[in-house]
Amino acid sequence: MAILGPVTLETSANGTDTRNTISQINSSYAALSDLYAAEKACADPLACQLSQPANSVYSFETVSYDVQKRYYRLAKTLVVNLDLEETVSDIANLDLAALLKLVERAREMVPAVRRGAATYRDAIFIYATGVSESCTVSYTAAGKEIPDACRNLETALTDLYKTGRPYTLPETGERRLRKILALAQEAATKSAWELGDDRRRALVFHLDKACDVAFELQTVGDDPAGQADACGQTAKPGAVSKARGELLGQFGS
Repeated sequence: MAILGPVTLETSANGTDTRNTISQINSSYAALSDLYAAEKACADPLACQLSQPANSVYSFETVSYDVQKRYYRLAKTLVVNLDLEETVSDIANLDLAALLKLVERAREMVPAVRRGAATYRDAIFIYATGVSESCTVSYTAAGKEIPDACRNLETALTDLYKTGRPYTLPETGERRLRKILALAQEAATKSAWELGDDRRRALVFHLDKACDVAFELQTVGDDPAGQADACGQTAKPGAVSKARGELLGQFGS
């Protein structure tokens, strides 16, 4: 969502399209919030007691489908906006090859769309650090030797963000972040991993930036929207996204 949302917003053709995309993002926020709530309610399905019909672990798969459906709609809008040849399902499922093509296509567009490529790079870092931390903590807590895949990922992250190494690997010319993504995917197979609440909030920040830029675009240019909606932190009266607030509330303190 952090990758699809900003690119879809910034490629919207007019005010009405922008408002529709903002509505899709808010709808995605609401579905994600429901998914977190389902995970927390009756976490033990063998001892779950519901006094009345309610969202719970028993509805997790259904609510998960609702989330996927909303990602699919965002991806479908993006395919139309950028005239992409990639299938909607590949982009909605964050297929690596499809996303790399998407980013390359975005770079060919107007400079404003490059925010999508920048967000993609930040999302790789957020994902990779989550995998690295989870892998290290789980093996250390178990008193076991940390796998090479986890150590390689940690080394790559350190080289990029602490030692100031070149952005491109000198021996192969490969972009260092692309290498980090491959290492993170390998390390993710070694242990259960999670982003954690801090990284989830970091991803929402990227959506906030794009949403706040798009807010004013709804009422200017061709085909302006009748009223402006918000999906970010815009402080206009009544404009702050309630769905965003509910999702952040699921992340804890």
